[in-house]
Amino acid sequence: MAGLTRGQQRVLAFIQETIFETGVAPSYEEIGAGLGYASKSVVHRIVQQLVERGAISILPNRTRSIQLLGHHRHKRWVEVPAEPPAGELDEARAAAETARAQGEDPYWVFWQAMLDRYQRES
Repeated sequence: MAGLTRGQQRVLAFIQETIFETGVAPSYEEIGAGLGYASKSVVHRIVQQLVERGAISILPNRTRSIQLLGHHRHKRWVEVPAEPPAGELDEARAAAETARAQGEDPYWVFWQAMLDRYQRES
């Protein structure tokens, strides 16, 4: 995300990875330990800056209450081929249309389908 400091980017990436891998937001202590911050107050300050920038939100009076907002909710991007084989592209488009009909995010389903196929080949 443009406009974030390197420290903010590191904390945001750690939060994203933790949520994607475990399904639960990390605690401030886990963020600090994972990134080598000695003080929980440093983590708190950076988390508050991410809230101000609209990357995350915090649910009041709850533990592990960090929520990703906007495009930060999606898994990190990996490079996929610029021109996938036509059959795979058609399958991904069909999956996206099915998702749209079911009220899901068709763009996410499309790219996830393409990513899954790419990762199987790697």
